[in-house]
Amino acid sequence: MNILIYSAYSFGTRLFETQLELMKNEMDEGNTLHVLKCGRVLEACMFNKRHDLLKCAKCQSRAYNGLSKIGVPKANIHDLRHFDEAYNLEIPHFNELEDLLAYEFEGIKIGRGVASSMITQTRDFELNSEKYGTRIETNIRMAVNVYLNFKHYLKELNIDKIITFNGRFAEQRPVVEIAEQMGIPYIVHERGGTLSKYILYQNSTPFNFEYNYQEINRYWQEADPEYRQTKADEWYMQRRKGIPQNWYVYINDQEKNALPKGFDPNKRNIVIFNTSEDECKALEGWENPYFEDQNAGIAYLAKQFADEPNVHFYLRVHPNLGTVDNSQVRGIKELNYPNLTVLPPQSEVDSYALMDSCAITITFGSTMGIEATYWDKPSILAGQSTYKTLGSVYIPDSKEHLIEMIKTLNDPMPKLGALQYSFWNAVKGIDFKYYEPVSVNNGKFMGEFLGFERHLNEFLQEKENANKGLKGKISRGIKKVLGIEKRRQANGFYEKEYEELYEKAKKSYL
Repeated sequence: MNILIYSAYSFGTRLFETQLELMKNEMDEGNTLHVLKCGRVLEACMFNKRHDLLKCAKCQSRAYNGLSKIGVPKANIHDLRHFDEAYNLEIPHFNELEDLLAYEFEGIKIGRGVASSMITQTRDFELNSEKYGTRIETNIRMAVNVYLNFKHYLKELNIDKIITFNGRFAEQRPVVEIAEQMGIPYIVHERGGTLSKYILYQNSTPFNFEYNYQEINRYWQEADPEYRQTKADEWYMQRRKGIPQNWYVYINDQEKNALPKGFDPNKRNIVIFNTSEDECKALEGWENPYFEDQNAGIAYLAKQFADEPNVHFYLRVHPNLGTVDNSQVRGIKELNYPNLTVLPPQSEVDSYALMDSCAITITFGSTMGIEATYWDKPSILAGQSTYKTLGSVYIPDSKEHLIEMIKTLNDPMPKLGALQYSFWNAVKGIDFKYYEPVSVNNGKFMGEFLGFERHLNEFLQEKENANKGLKGKISRGIKKVLGIEKRRQANGFYEKEYEELYEKAKKSYL
């Protein structure tokens, strides 16, 4: 069986090590493995959005180091190529995000992948050519070039199955779409329920509601009743205690049991947990069914209850918006209503104490929505979420129905769906065989921390030793030696050194 694994980047410990694990597994099973890597062609990838050449050299070196470690045959390692068709494209002018989302090339939704990448990178979803023209164009050409590469390699290598990461970014989405277009089975990998697991989506992506619903039910049905109850409860307990599971924790800077100043328990208090609009803004099926965006929904609620002094809303702004300056954050600052208290990302108010003290929890997709049900609070979902089909949150039929729910709900929905969801999150995925996590973004692969090849380490150390006055990490020092990014194209020394690093990485591969 001919397997093609698309390894676009080696930055991101655990991501690259997951790919190495999958490569090793395919070789262990006797399949013919082909690896398609960046080869310096991705001009705006998720880990190097401005194509910093030093980062690129490090990424290539780490990639070769990892591939060498597991023994991928040199003849089976392929680099992305430059296809003139991608770089001769006439790119249209995009007046707004919707224009970009609609952009396609040969039936591939290039614009959605580009929008998804750029929204994640900039934390800004007001994308247009006037503001981001050059970056949009670069991303479109890159994505089209990825598509043309796969169109070429899938036929040339007679590929039976494709493995790639995530599936929503500019350099990843074309892979999923061409697989579906050509009828080739594909697998998307993502992080699993814990640091020691990864998950595989068969002919799907992590954003498919129906796929996730089926998997949640399958995990629950196949598990021992006592074990699944224990793990489901444990997942909620750990989140409340701020224990990391598979990603960063946001509540550890909050003061335990702290409530907002002036909190009146005699009122009908409603807590709203918002989310960042970034991740799912460009995904089909994730559009908010009631409001243009979350801020519009919050403003609508405040206005609808303006004449009811006994109702008060608390907006808990998600901590990951703390350093962001985009239209969502600016819009939150403009939410000025007497019956609405906005708790900023840095607020020390205890999210769980606030949830416990309020009559109803409202979310637009936040995990706190399903957590509220577990902790016996009525929870309303006013947006999209993986847990929406599990029957443990209230889903209004309309904006008017939402208002009615806020006025009348007192009891939580059944807890079964909340238990199914937490159990799935706690155990989903496959245990690593060769990777041993140490932290969220660090770990050992086959007993060792995977770094750069020796020649690159020697090069960096040599430059550091020659410039002892430079402070900071080697990477910062070497950047000063080679020239800052803005001057890199005009800096012949930078280009020359980079070319040497790349060629050394390629030639030293065994």
